[in-house]
Amino acid sequence: MTWHATASNSDGKLRHPRDGLAWKAFDQKYPEFASDPRNVRLGLATDGFNPFGTMSSSHSIWPVILFPYNFPPWMSMKQTSMILSMVIPGKHMPGNDIDVYLQPLIKELKELWSDGIETLDSSTKQRFNMRAAILWTVSDFPGLGNLSGWNTYTTLACPSCNYEGIGQRLRHGRKNCFIGHRRFLPQDHDFRQNETNFDGKIETRAPLGIRSELWPVDNEKYQAACFTLNKEGTDIFLSVLKNVRLPDGYASNLSSCVDVCSGKLSGLKSHDCHVIMRDLFSVAIRNLLPENVRSTIIELCQFFRNISAKVLDIDELDKLQDRVVLILCRMEMFFPPSFFTVMVHLIVHLTEEAKYGGPVPFRWMYPIERKYKNELWMQNSQLNRRNRAIDIDREMHLNFAKWIKQKVEMNEIDGITDDLRCLALGPSEQVVKYTAYNVNGFKFRTTERDSGLKTQNNGVYVAAETMSYASSRDPNPRAGIVPYYGNLVEVMELNYYEVFKVVLFKCKWANTCTDRGYKTDAYGHRMVNFSRLLHTGDNEEDEPYVLTSQARMVYYIDDPCIVEWKIAVHIQPKDVYDMGDPNDSE
Repeated sequence: MTWHATASNSDGKLRHPRDGLAWKAFDQKYPEFASDPRNVRLGLATDGFNPFGTMSSSHSIWPVILFPYNFPPWMSMKQTSMILSMVIPGKHMPGNDIDVYLQPLIKELKELWSDGIETLDSSTKQRFNMRAAILWTVSDFPGLGNLSGWNTYTTLACPSCNYEGIGQRLRHGRKNCFIGHRRFLPQDHDFRQNETNFDGKIETRAPLGIRSELWPVDNEKYQAACFTLNKEGTDIFLSVLKNVRLPDGYASNLSSCVDVCSGKLSGLKSHDCHVIMRDLFSVAIRNLLPENVRSTIIELCQFFRNISAKVLDIDELDKLQDRVVLILCRMEMFFPPSFFTVMVHLIVHLTEEAKYGGPVPFRWMYPIERKYKNELWMQNSQLNRRNRAIDIDREMHLNFAKWIKQKVEMNEIDGITDDLRCLALGPSEQVVKYTAYNVNGFKFRTTERDSGLKTQNNGVYVAAETMSYASSRDPNPRAGIVPYYGNLVEVMELNYYEVFKVVLFKCKWANTCTDRGYKTDAYGHRMVNFSRLLHTGDNEEDEPYVLTSQARMVYYIDDPCIVEWKIAVHIQPKDVYDMGDPNDSE
């Protein structure tokens, strides 16, 4: 419970809500509460769901959940840390009357804030007066309106902009739109003076009636806009989502939500939309739409990927803010005003909220929704010198194991440890093989076991330090990090006489040393070609095996336009956190 006060944060990055401005401001305003780190800081979340699933029964249940932020990141949002404080059942959602149902909970929370409660500290075996405070609520946007009383359905729907909002009411569409993001740009930015591509004036909030290319033609039919996909483009986009296979627990079975024939997506959960926007959307449209539209949408996808990271750098957040404002302004040049609902506008405030509240995973609804669901070789001396070095490396690679084994068996090495002796003598001839293995926070499966499944857990990524040369005449090799992408073929456990065991992954590796097997496109997507392999095991010097500790999981998306090429998407393990170097004093 005191982790937030005792754990160091030497590099100043945002890893936990305690690193955010809101937590620090709270400590300054209420120093008495902050003086005892055992006092509990809570978040309150609620959302409704139908306990009967998709059945037609009309029923709504609203659990109200508390979760303590005193815990470290790997515990705060775990279901075991969440407190189900109350349940609001009924045929209909409570709506704005939710405050009536929350009164008993609010009464107890007020008592915990003002008076506290006598509690036993199990570490010191002493009693102390524990107090509690609600830092913020977590909900979807309509739920924010119910909890806070803020009207989320008008031109003032953005609570961050408040009465300085940029909302407008479309006269004929009868819809609230939120354009005018140029106000977030620097005063000297060119976009501020651009009338034609925006709303018709230098300043925002101008009357509509521009964008003649979006007006209907004589037969009252609308022309295809620059962001419109034709039938072929729609089929390509949907086929990417239909054919992608994701790791276990990463998202729903997207293929069941895609109907290519009718060109529709249905049944997507909110987290599925997040995964599509963060990882898949940029891959699916990378060869579709005009370049200016495509690049803007891909930049938006990259923004979501950066802002949802577990560790955030404050300086990088400032750069992200500049980027997202430009992205939204470019989108205003392409999309009609009706596209800019308040949910699109709220993107501009995400970086500021991250500065105050810390990383996004501590403030989103996915853990809460998940809890709901669970409850229910030359030619000159320089070349020769380089080749001799290669020969020496190859000789050592082939003969070192025999040499060290002979030295150990003849006791020619003093002070040898049991581990080194077992390692030199080699493992037992009998090995144990697995078809699945959990390591580094990932659940890997072999390609054979993955066959026929809707999920994909066989993608392996390893970053290896490798000696390389600038050219064929370069005599001085340099060490550098080379990425390797592969598919897991076999998991093998070597037994060194029961002293220790080593688990290896045998993989089919794409040749990432040449651009025929690996390349990066203009949008930063890593592309691999498994028809070009290396370290296949056919040659004695091949090394198809890696230690499990080196492996990280990726998944591959078939490129819809370039045959045999796949897009590699890196993922983060859910329950592993980068907490920096605790020994770093700076």
